[in-house]
Amino acid sequence: PTPPVNDEPVQAPKPVSQFYRRPLPSCDGNVVPFSSPDGRLIFEEALKSGHGDSFFPLIEQFRTQDEPAYCGVSTLTMVLNALSVDPGRLWKGPWRWYCEEMLDCCRPLDHIKVHGLTFAEWDCLARCNGVKTSRRYASESSVEEFRRAVEQVTSARREAGDEKGQGRPQQARRFLVVSYTRKELKQTGSGHFSPIGAYDPGSDMVLVLDVARFKYPPHWVTLPMLFNAMMPRDTDTNKSRGYFIVEKSHRQSLILFRLKGMQHPISRLLTILASLVKELEKNWREEENQQNLCCAEKTLERLLELCLTSLDNKDEEPVLSTILSEFSSVRESSTRKFQKWHIEIIPREHLQAMSLLVKEIEKTLLFQTIRRVFVKRKWCTHCAGMIQLACNNSTKYSVNKEHLLTILFLTIIPKTCPLLEKQLGVYLRRDSMCENLEKEVTALAEAWDGLCGSGTVASAAQVSCKAKPKAVSGLKKGSGCCG
Repeated sequence: PTPPVNDEPVQAPKPVSQFYRRPLPSCDGNVVPFSSPDGRLIFEEALKSGHGDSFFPLIEQFRTQDEPAYCGVSTLTMVLNALSVDPGRLWKGPWRWYCEEMLDCCRPLDHIKVHGLTFAEWDCLARCNGVKTSRRYASESSVEEFRRAVEQVTSARREAGDEKGQGRPQQARRFLVVSYTRKELKQTGSGHFSPIGAYDPGSDMVLVLDVARFKYPPHWVTLPMLFNAMMPRDTDTNKSRGYFIVEKSHRQSLILFRLKGMQHPISRLLTILASLVKELEKNWREEENQQNLCCAEKTLERLLELCLTSLDNKDEEPVLSTILSEFSSVRESSTRKFQKWHIEIIPREHLQAMSLLVKEIEKTLLFQTIRRVFVKRKWCTHCAGMIQLACNNSTKYSVNKEHLLTILFLTIIPKTCPLLEKQLGVYLRRDSMCENLEKEVTALAEAWDGLCGSGTVASAAQVSCKAKPKAVSGLKKGSGCCG
């Protein structure tokens, strides 16, 4: 039989606005395309002046951001690979190499795709991935200071023994990343991140290696104009944008929090825990403020109860449990498949480092006390809160809430609550930590510094101090960047 004919008119899809790049505004000659005749002459002068040394390692890794709001993660990917930082994770095949998908430890990628990264979030993400950052908000800097930073970073040190500075330059060990608003350059979009590739002192222009190459090509910008583009306040943070000097760190990257599938918004978790610790400190009863082991354990028990109640509240997102939820669900369905997949993804040396770190955590008095409290209060320590991994045929270990709370308390309490640190000092002593645990705590503290925006020791006043779960929140939604 002939099928019935649908006489209803078919609606044509609505046209979608499309663009093939944008014309680069010249801003009265303050912006020059890199590949133009003038742009090539400026580049030639930059090389002659010795301020083009950042260009070559960065251009080897130059990439176009994969998403419209990925300027921050794409810029960081460029810089990490230019600095030869080993991610410790597989990219494809047997190769370890940074790509955007690996950079979600401070913000979920789904959030970054929509909102981008703020200035502080970019700093946190960089520090989590094995680099050292020195950052300056434009409002706290000056054109002269910015110019000195550009001159220093774009000019690599010369080989020793060359008094005139004409010898072969050494490999660039630092790079400069700028965060600015495009509107000041009469470009479309809002906040943006990109690395600086070169500087020409004669024209006082810097080369912006724009990672949104689908929109604008690399271009030269006069240094004062670029600095002015950092000055407007980001509405999400109420602070100006600025610039970073990024170099490879000699410390190890995070071990326990950098697994693919186990990465989580460290920034939000740290902020929540710091808020809870601070609230407990504010409500402290003087009669309990005695420095002995019994009182310290009671204090720790109160802190654990507050954290577990708030972070595992059924009406709220179970932040503490969801750190391991993906691994847990796979493990429950197919342990063998999970372990095989895990070992294929994570390098063997990383698995061994994780195994050693877990053992060092379990040696601490803090962990042993937390476990004792969990047993006494009959709190669940497994199910959705635990993963079991096999490092090799003979080495097995598990990670659960006690391990995570141990590391996070070791990190946050000394950073935010001096009085509580004094009360719990017997549990928080750095000199009693083994080497890998101390490095992990240091790396987390670096991420915390980057998140809080001080670059040094975070102030407890920078986080919310509400103990109730609904009053505790992570960072603001919103963005500091858009391609």
